[in-house]
Amino acid sequence: MTYAILLICSYLFATYYLLRRSIHMLQLSSYQAPSYFKTVINLKWFFPHIVELLFALVFFLFAPKVSTILFIIMFALIGIFSLPPKAKKPLVFTHRVQRLFATCLIINIALIFLLTGLIVKNIKLASLILISFYVFAAFIAQIANLINRPLEKILGNRYIVDAKKKLKSATSLSVIGITGSYGKTSVKHYLHTLLSEKYEVLMTPQSFNTPLGIVRTIRGNLRPTHEYFVCEMGARHIGDIKEICDIVHPKIGIITSIGEQHLETFKTLENIKKTKLELAHSTTELLFMNGDSIKDAKQLFPNCVTYGLNPENEYRATNIKYSENGMCFTVTVANESAEFTTDLIGEHNAQNILGAIAISHKLNIPLKDLVVRVKKLKSVEHRLQIQKNADYTIIDDSYNSNPQGAKMALDILHSFDGHKIIITPGMVELGEKQNELNFAFGKLIAKTCDAVFLVGKAQTQSIYDGIVSENYNNERIFVVPSFIDAISAAKSINLGEKRKIILIENDLPDNY
Repeated sequence: MTYAILLICSYLFATYYLLRRSIHMLQLSSYQAPSYFKTVINLKWFFPHIVELLFALVFFLFAPKVSTILFIIMFALIGIFSLPPKAKKPLVFTHRVQRLFATCLIINIALIFLLTGLIVKNIKLASLILISFYVFAAFIAQIANLINRPLEKILGNRYIVDAKKKLKSATSLSVIGITGSYGKTSVKHYLHTLLSEKYEVLMTPQSFNTPLGIVRTIRGNLRPTHEYFVCEMGARHIGDIKEICDIVHPKIGIITSIGEQHLETFKTLENIKKTKLELAHSTTELLFMNGDSIKDAKQLFPNCVTYGLNPENEYRATNIKYSENGMCFTVTVANESAEFTTDLIGEHNAQNILGAIAISHKLNIPLKDLVVRVKKLKSVEHRLQIQKNADYTIIDDSYNSNPQGAKMALDILHSFDGHKIIITPGMVELGEKQNELNFAFGKLIAKTCDAVFLVGKAQTQSIYDGIVSENYNNERIFVVPSFIDAISAAKSINLGEKRKIILIENDLPDNY
């Protein structure tokens, strides 16, 4: 009986950490089965478990007592070596995650209960069944997710109804919806800063841009005194933006850009455009669109307000100049213009700030007042943040990467005086075009950078091929296993007397 208890305890110990990792990957995959199982395959999930099964088969050849002791030791060691490493985005123990753990626990207790008789009669065979069940814990997490789905749907609908009631009772509130392939998070932060000195403003925090993330913000943070709710809207499938709009009913909308991102789920650029324009169809009062990105904005929506760098836009940014100290540009609308300065850099940041300026100006804040407020804008974390050190400058653009943003980041790097270095794991979620776009990214890198650090050999092969296609010096290309290795090597590399400018372009989350 002692061995049976030790076996069960060691099994549950090992299984907890594997389930913890599985549920973490589920959370990072937005609880979607296709993304989750792709993650599991990408992480070569089952290879070490096959080795564990082989050991288990060997243990099965020993006498029952010895075999059981070996199984107990193996489960204990698996548990110890499965302790979670420091994650870039740690598992958040939300109520949903807690319910998943509870369901997984019930499944495992049910298994142990069914095996009770076998554990007493043939503990070796029971041990082999337990290790087999452990190996497929990744599937157990998804089974628990499927079991919980009806409950999650009921709870989600209840929360949505509650949020809608709260919005309906806020009679003085105007919802500003923000979506786009790129720039929506930056515009959200900039707009919040520009409006907050005059109005009571709530915005969705961090990356709360899904229906339930937005609902959580409304239920937990919306007050009767709020005048504007700046709501970031994310999407991976057609209909996602409409689903959010049906909850919040935006009066004002801004579409920052439309481009090649999340092609893995959208499949085509036309599907991306159709989804982003769901906000335009739902906006009831004022619609703003990036006229540089959406060339046919006026044809599609004649009453929309366009902004951008091109002269045909209603709000225009011109004379953009930037350095390590920041950026300055001129904003013109009708017969009015003003000079703006900011610590932020990059042409796309000028566009994002301009979008926030356009909305703020239409909401009765004069340009001259906005000049002062734009000076207070802070870089959104990991989006072209500049960090100056004694011997080098880091341009941190690690939040995510897309073809347009990567090109702009390289343009900024090119404008700096110094030895130009890039650290990147490449771009993901680009579907069938991923290799093609990463190859093109590599060609751009070859024309800009003095040294290249690629993180992960398999992931960056297309970038490497693009770089060497430009006859780049192979001795300046370094393929390293992790960001820690890349950053350490980039800081210590000797390229000459000039200052090193290090661009960090993308940092893949833990499920890649």
